[in-house]
Amino acid sequence: MSFLLFLLLLPKELSSFQQKVVSTIEKAKFAYLALEGGSGVIVSPQGEVITNYHVVRNRKLGESWPILHPDGKISEITLVAFAPWGDLAYLQLKGHAPYAYLPLAPVGSLRRGDFVIALGNPFHLSRLGRPSASFGIISSLYLQEYNYPLAILTDAPLNPGNSGGPLINLKGELVGITGKIASRFGQGIGSGAGYAIPAEQIRWFLPALRRGGVVHHGTIPGLLLDPSEKHPTVLEVKPNSPAEKAGFRQGDKILAVDRLFVHSDSMFWGAIEAHPEGAVVEILCLRRGKRRRIQVTLLRYRPFERKERGKAFLGIQLKKTPQGLEIQQVLPLSPAMVAGLTPGDLILSVDGRSFQNPADLARYIGKKRPGTSIELLVQRGRKIFALQIPLGRR
Repeated sequence: MSFLLFLLLLPKELSSFQQKVVSTIEKAKFAYLALEGGSGVIVSPQGEVITNYHVVRNRKLGESWPILHPDGKISEITLVAFAPWGDLAYLQLKGHAPYAYLPLAPVGSLRRGDFVIALGNPFHLSRLGRPSASFGIISSLYLQEYNYPLAILTDAPLNPGNSGGPLINLKGELVGITGKIASRFGQGIGSGAGYAIPAEQIRWFLPALRRGGVVHHGTIPGLLLDPSEKHPTVLEVKPNSPAEKAGFRQGDKILAVDRLFVHSDSMFWGAIEAHPEGAVVEILCLRRGKRRRIQVTLLRYRPFERKERGKAFLGIQLKKTPQGLEIQQVLPLSPAMVAGLTPGDLILSVDGRSFQNPADLARYIGKKRPGTSIELLVQRGRKIFALQIPLGRR
């Protein structure tokens, strides 16, 4: 993309564009933080910081520690709140206010093809707290990528250490925080596609995060949409459900959620789940040709309540390697996450038994009763240790 851009721009225009990119990075870097081997971003002059939950998951709520700013100052930072399923965490800086910060981009202002810059700490190479920068475009908008209900897709190169860092436009606005890499061949390195949590979700979660503690995502029970319709359309409203009490009616066409226009049933649910439990959400509908605004208070979204209820649940995705079964992903809010398992760990045995492939281990766990504890022998680097993990219920 960059080579074609050079060909298309005249020398004077190219110089002006390059200077715009340089000046945006220079201003934005002071709102960046190298954090726990990952990244974070300051979003207010009072020192409010947003990062990914998985960046600070080994810290406890209320825990404080020193952190180095790109300008050489040292502050104390405190973990105040997190939303584990949606991979957001909120921290607060102490001292040195007002801070340099990045304002959130307006709701619905992003476009496919917009230029973006990612600041981060790839491969933990950041020196003295100063970020590295990569450049690209917004490839796609508002995708449902597992626990990122409203994800931005970008081709700006991302690598381990970018997590929690700012994705910014050329106005210097925060359009999202980078958090996931679409990996290839089992390698957790940049593949030309990375995901970010959008500014809209950060904006919607901030009031709940400021109150501190563990924050859950929201949903609207009792509402069924017709996926075959061009626009999100209410197919059914269950009697006496929160959806009926909020005022939804069969046939309502949903246009927007908190000023974000939605174009499919999946985007509608993504926008709803990108709000916290307890949030009052305004939904714009079209009913019999007239626009109506419905306000609904969201109830807790429970992502692990599935149809196969009662089965034992550990919460890891595995890959067979020559060294053994390697953890590729640890699901948020799972027993594995609570126990501290991380991607890259090798499972050497379970209850003294070795397993040759992920399916055999899954069948073994599936025969257990929820609440039963299993003993894992785990290798992490050169260290081998045992963990007792009570299985959850899904």
